[in-house]
Amino acid sequence: MNRKERRAAARGAGSDRGQNRAARAASLAAEGAGLHGQGDLAGAERCYREALKQDPAQAQAAHYLGLLAAQSGRLAEAERLIRKALTQRPRDAEALRNLAKVELAGGKVEAAEGSVRAALAEAPDDGEAAIVLGAVLAAQGRAADAETALRQALELLPGHPEALNHLGGVLLAEGRFGEAAETFQAALSVAPGFGEALINLGETHLAAGEAERAEKLARQALSGGSHPRLLDLLSRALAARGASSEALEAATAAATAAPQDLQLRYNLAVTQQEAGRWPEAEVSYRAVLAQAPDFTAAWANLGALLQKQERLEEAEAALRKALALDPSHREARLNLATGLEQASRLTEAAEEVQRLEELASDHPATRVLAARLDRRAGRIEAAAERLAEVPPADAPAVLREDWLFERGRNLDRLGQYEEAFAAFADANALAVERGAALRGEQDQSRRLIETLQARFTPEWVGGWSPLVAPERAESPIFLVGFPRSGTTLLHHILAGHSQLAVMEEVEALDAARRGLADLPLGFPDCLESLGEAEAEAARRDYWQAVEGAVVRAPGQRLVDKLPLNLMQLGLAQRLWPEAQIIFALRHPCDVCLSAFMQNFDLNDAMANFLTLKDAGSYYDAVMRLHHTYAQTLPLDEMRVRYEDLLEDFEGEVTRLLAFLGLEWEEGVRDFTATAHKRGRINTPSYSQVTEGLYTRARYRWQHYRPQLEPLIEQVGPWATTFGYPAV
Repeated sequence: MNRKERRAAARGAGSDRGQNRAARAASLAAEGAGLHGQGDLAGAERCYREALKQDPAQAQAAHYLGLLAAQSGRLAEAERLIRKALTQRPRDAEALRNLAKVELAGGKVEAAEGSVRAALAEAPDDGEAAIVLGAVLAAQGRAADAETALRQALELLPGHPEALNHLGGVLLAEGRFGEAAETFQAALSVAPGFGEALINLGETHLAAGEAERAEKLARQALSGGSHPRLLDLLSRALAARGASSEALEAATAAATAAPQDLQLRYNLAVTQQEAGRWPEAEVSYRAVLAQAPDFTAAWANLGALLQKQERLEEAEAALRKALALDPSHREARLNLATGLEQASRLTEAAEEVQRLEELASDHPATRVLAARLDRRAGRIEAAAERLAEVPPADAPAVLREDWLFERGRNLDRLGQYEEAFAAFADANALAVERGAALRGEQDQSRRLIETLQARFTPEWVGGWSPLVAPERAESPIFLVGFPRSGTTLLHHILAGHSQLAVMEEVEALDAARRGLADLPLGFPDCLESLGEAEAEAARRDYWQAVEGAVVRAPGQRLVDKLPLNLMQLGLAQRLWPEAQIIFALRHPCDVCLSAFMQNFDLNDAMANFLTLKDAGSYYDAVMRLHHTYAQTLPLDEMRVRYEDLLEDFEGEVTRLLAFLGLEWEEGVRDFTATAHKRGRINTPSYSQVTEGLYTRARYRWQHYRPQLEPLIEQVGPWATTFGYPAV
């Protein structure tokens, strides 16, 4: 054999070896596909990888190895491998369909649409590709097109559970809860173990306001087992019906069972936030954001949480971060606008509301905030017009309450008193259901009043053990009064004086009470034999609560402004006999009416203002307790009537400063500037105190006299007690 013949023989042998390697690769790919179908993923992967070693162009091995990578969450690797397969078989409908699935999972929605449409061009009757197309269109928010695609898929693949599940998701997103539930149930009748459809059915019940059904579904599915997403569903169902401690337990279990699932960790943070566990919620949100800095909803909720804690600069930064990630995030923008309005940064708030109106001009929350800004700008008729209709029936109850309270305020300003009262009554009627749990056995405020009223007798107080009294300069000044009596106005007047630091609505005195309640005799019985060490421990509890809540310059005295510390004056007198008390007063009918007109954050005390009857009886109980204190204790107290302050501002403030041993300073006059400097004011009076003195709320109750007759009977006698004309 000559040289030329030897070279030809070698080429033939190489070709045979290449053909053998290709055949071996094809065999390995087929073997891997068999193992893959049997669930032996490790064996399948070995076969696919060996096939690609034998033949790097083996399309099926690359394609299916890509599927394995996708199943493990390695989406970038999956996309690379499937694209490699498509370079060999560019018209492979199955590979195109699976590429679309991977792109969709990776958030590449537009690319996924291109891939799945290419798959359908090759195989128009591919029902699975039609399912993927429906999922892609749903992800784009194209609900009608998605529904069409999924119904076509079901014509090709009748009863296909995945198609039914995706269709149910589209119907759920459109608010067609009944149809969605039926569709998810159809998927479950075909595939009873289809966990995704089961969870989606629970989500539908939750969205439809059927928390008990969602809870029952989750509990049945969890019987005998534990699944993180079912635990999460159970948690949210429990939270929806107000079982916050159980909800927190389930959310914690869900996040613990799947620590890598950021959505579950986020849901835990939401549950912690709703349960009032704010420090824990902040930790959870920040843990989520450490792993996913672009998690928009976590930034938005963190901002809302910080806003509630008065950490306004941090809150604004978090909300603006959320909006930088997603300018259309309505809740973040609404919270930012609300915070700006409450901080009286009205121009900026109006700019944010304009952006909200561009997103959804008719959204109830946007309309309420826009009306509030109109009112604060003096555009009362425009404000009233925005809320002239009844609030949308499908809006959350809390939002409908906001709508009605704001509507009532504007009607009151327009002199339409009968209509205004009806709006306030409707708003409070909605809040009654939320407040119900805070009444009855849980009404700690009334029970405390009853206990203190019975205990504070001249004989009991006369038997108190002697204590060394702190000096007046080392004692707080307590600014008290029934809610809506003008304490916020007095706060900002006093905060303008260089020798005073005012602390707003911190339950420091209650912290001292809770410490004393742990003593063997409990509270208030322990006050009789209170020793020096015990009294000093209670004072430490108080000052520890003060620390961080207010900044005091050297020499400044603390003014502790918390209206309903009026009920705690016995404790204040016991711990600080030299303490001075500023007792803010306003006409009893005006006070109770104004409380009825306010959208308070509900607690057991504020729940007493949801009806005028409760407001009147609560006022009577609080004032009777104060009268008892005045009869049994040497209170160093000055009364300041709101109406007198309006009539003779300088005279009344001069008298108040003299009581405190202070000289007049011009800073007390410019209380509106003091209020603006504070930023957000955490009371319902935040908008009024920035206006300056006005008289429209003085004796407002007279406009509502026909509606207030029962209230007048309850609190009328107190009017004469406090120097007002008989009613």
